[in-house]
Amino acid sequence: MAGASLLLIFFLFQVVVAPLVLVVLMVLAGVDFSGGVDLILTTLTERPVLLMVANTVGQILGIALPAWLLARLHSSRPAALLRLRPPDRRLLGLAVFGFVALVPWVQWLARVSEALPWPESVRAFEQPQIDLIEKLLEQNLGFLPTLFMLAITPAFCEELFFRGYFQRQVERAWGAAGGVLVAGVLFGLFHLRPTQTLPLAVLGVYLAYLTWRTGSLWPAMVVHFANNGLAVV
Repeated sequence: MAGASLLLIFFLFQVVVAPLVLVVLMVLAGVDFSGGVDLILTTLTERPVLLMVANTVGQILGIALPAWLLARLHSSRPAALLRLRPPDRRLLGLAVFGFVALVPWVQWLARVSEALPWPESVRAFEQPQIDLIEKLLEQNLGFLPTLFMLAITPAFCEELFFRGYFQRQVERAWGAAGGVLVAGVLFGLFHLRPTQTLPLAVLGVYLAYLTWRTGSLWPAMVVHFANNGLAVV
């Protein structure tokens, strides 16, 4: 069930919801579809906010909502299954402290992984994602809207599925250690950044451990938010 849910979420988010929302936004924005693919891509490059809004709505409707519905199918208490319970404040503080200690190592792994001799096709595949975030930050949309799209939404939606629903299902089959490792590694792979899979997986394992150790999803959400928020500030 865990594997099927991951494929379902990937399909809904990457193939159905986000692309559909993007098309609707492009129509509302008056994008000229008759100009061909090149003109459409140029427009999206010049207006990255369209892609980011589509990504944000896609995460809410394609990741968070299905995670909640799947939890309801498994339990009459979906919030408990997803570990949406208040954390011990001391453990929350320790989680943030642990993240601060982990950041230099994750950044080091990112640099090492980036320096590996990846095929040019891999780098070409990743470059549009990098350019999108850079252009979005350059457009100065305002601190709060940017923070919402790049940090708040991913922290809530991705954690609700990966550490909330998915990890719980893996734990049932492979135990706590299996749940932590599998949820962490697949979190890294889910982002479709081959050169950054290793540091993302390390972060994912830490988030999964926090969720298991504290019995609450909120520490992982807070740390995830802090990690993404660093890119905004």
